[in-house]
Amino acid sequence: MGQPKQLLPWRGKTVLEHVLDNLSSLDLKGVVVVLGFEADEIARRISRYPVKVVINREFRRGMSSSIRVGLEHVPAESAVMLFLADQPLIGRETIGRLIAEFEVGRKGIVVPVHRGRRGNPVLFHPRYRAELAVIQGDTGARGIVAAHEEDVMEVEVSEAVLRDIDTVQDYNLARELEKGTGLDGEEEQAG
Repeated sequence: MGQPKQLLPWRGKTVLEHVLDNLSSLDLKGVVVVLGFEADEIARRISRYPVKVVINREFRRGMSSSIRVGLEHVPAESAVMLFLADQPLIGRETIGRLIAEFEVGRKGIVVPVHRGRRGNPVLFHPRYRAELAVIQGDTGARGIVAAHEEDVMEVEVSEAVLRDIDTVQDYNLARELEKGTGLDGEEEQAG
């Protein structure tokens, strides 16, 4: 994209600030933000948020390296929600629904889906921590989900869970989709 996508403008802030606003509005035990490319600039921009910022010096090794670094800063007894920093269309309603389904405790992995397609963020019970700590490559935790299908709960939510920003076209489409009520059906937030 020619610039860090986390710092692209979004509703008067940046994409990452918008994501953190949504996470901060929920009753989470903690948020760990793992940064790699342009870490110093991004960390400066989010310094006002009550999050733990950690640096992944090996970010070029893929998403799994960021998951491993982040896990080092999450209490062993805590569930882990893997949230992408480039999904500003996901609102509090969707995040809250995934957490509520997880808290019911029927399954150890909660995956958002839209019309049969799986998306992000994915929520893992602490029993999957050891597997998360050793994943490799740039596919995230898909292999863990696939290996434990019997313990996966799919939760039907909005299309937002399928939308991330990887290209200029993705960003432009996301900007169009967020106008009005957005994909989560939530009213547009000021600021």
